[in-house]
Amino acid sequence: MKSRATIIIFRGRVLSCVYGKRGSDRYKFGRAAFAAAQIDLLQQQAEISLHALTEESALAAAAFFEGHQQDQQKNSAAQDFFSRVSGEINGRKAPGCFVVRDNENNATAVIYFHGGKIIGIYSYEKGWLKDNKFETAIKTVNDKRSAKTAAYMLNALSLQEIYDMTFSLTGVDDNELDRDEWIASTGNYCEVTPLLRYSNKPSGLRHTFEHDSKTTYESALNEINSYALRQVRQHGHAIDPGQNKAS
Repeated sequence: MKSRATIIIFRGRVLSCVYGKRGSDRYKFGRAAFAAAQIDLLQQQAEISLHALTEESALAAAAFFEGHQQDQQKNSAAQDFFSRVSGEINGRKAPGCFVVRDNENNATAVIYFHGGKIIGIYSYEKGWLKDNKFETAIKTVNDKRSAKTAAYMLNALSLQEIYDMTFSLTGVDDNELDRDEWIASTGNYCEVTPLLRYSNKPSGLRHTFEHDSKTTYESALNEINSYALRQVRQHGHAIDPGQNKAS
């Protein structure tokens, strides 16, 4: 009864969740996927991996599950298709990604977009590439000439639009005041800007953040945990044992 789920958390709320289980021919998404994943996490054999993402890469990765999809047409070249859709995504400064697949439909490379530029290029053969130039992305797309490609763009630019896509991680819905505070958490920006960076590279959905030593690793975790604790104290909910009500 093997299963697998990916959950993307953005500022304490679930931005995207997808769940698949052996024997089922369909994936679950959103709240239904999150509920199924929570049940499976109670099993003894369950394994969980945590990946620290920049906010830009979290949004770009979420586009793969929640965004608008365009597939490469059979009569168009992969390079021409990439040039067109990357121009559209970057022109809107929207989060997005471009996925290259082989003939067996396995992903061979992913190119991530945010804020009008490429923020990461990942090859399943070479790992993270050293630069994010357009020419490097084109070369990556052309490495597999017989490959299938598809582009994904998240139709959300403002924090309010992103909030409307998310749902509560704890199961307790935020009230209007919490919602307004979440949206205004970085000021009155028209576009999403990074709040904190825990990694200098987008981690995608495959690898954890880089660390050179155990001390560096523990320091990064402590920083994340301390920030999460501040967020819980500021925006968290509790149950009043005397009234059995959420506060």
